[in-house]
Amino acid sequence: MLLLGCGPGGGATPTCSDGSGDCPCDETEAQCSSGPASSGDSSGAGSDAGGSGDGTGAGSGGHVPAFSVLPPFDVLGTEWVYEHESFPGNTTVEERCTVAELFEWPDGQPGSTWRCTQDGSPLQDRRYALYPDRVEVREVGTNVLDPPGEAFRIPVEIGDTWQIEWGIPPSTEGTDTWHAMGIERVDLPFGGFDAVALEYTTSNTAGESMSMAWWVDGIGMVRAHNDTTYHYELVSFSVP
Repeated sequence: MLLLGCGPGGGATPTCSDGSGDCPCDETEAQCSSGPASSGDSSGAGSDAGGSGDGTGAGSGGHVPAFSVLPPFDVLGTEWVYEHESFPGNTTVEERCTVAELFEWPDGQPGSTWRCTQDGSPLQDRRYALYPDRVEVREVGTNVLDPPGEAFRIPVEIGDTWQIEWGIPPSTEGTDTWHAMGIERVDLPFGGFDAVALEYTTSNTAGESMSMAWWVDGIGMVRAHNDTTYHYELVSFSVP
């Protein structure tokens, strides 16, 4: 469930395509404060996460997983701007997503609302529960996920495979299967980054869809691609 904007998406119901904070990881202070590995200006995202770029290298802080810092979903006003191309037809729109509110769930878990627009038109809000090791998808628009989905987790090592079962009662059940393929260089308008490339398959009552996503420490999803339905590219990222 690659939850980006709730427009044309990656096969989940509702058809969303997914992808939280100030040093939320349980690693060393050096790993938490380092931010994403970048060769350019990351607009407040940080500088160098260390390591050799193959997901197993060691910087000054020792071993660093391929993905170890959740995106700042707990920082109000953080903004991601994506270029979203839809297939077939090759239409391209701007998708702008912001951490619009912070709150506490009834079970006491910290939460945040991700609010997106597509060329200025509002999309469905996503509401997340924020944990030290994952970002949990609990609501998409008026849909309550039970069990919840998952947007991100840490740590991720190259070769890791995991499954998340989620549902939208009363009739939709789904399974997301993720596999961390390797480290790839991703060049964006605001800098170049070493991203972990992930293959993921969503299976639900509507069928099965295989896609790719690229995650960067401290930013989150910087690229996503499905051969038949969409391509997302992050063009701007800012933290207040």
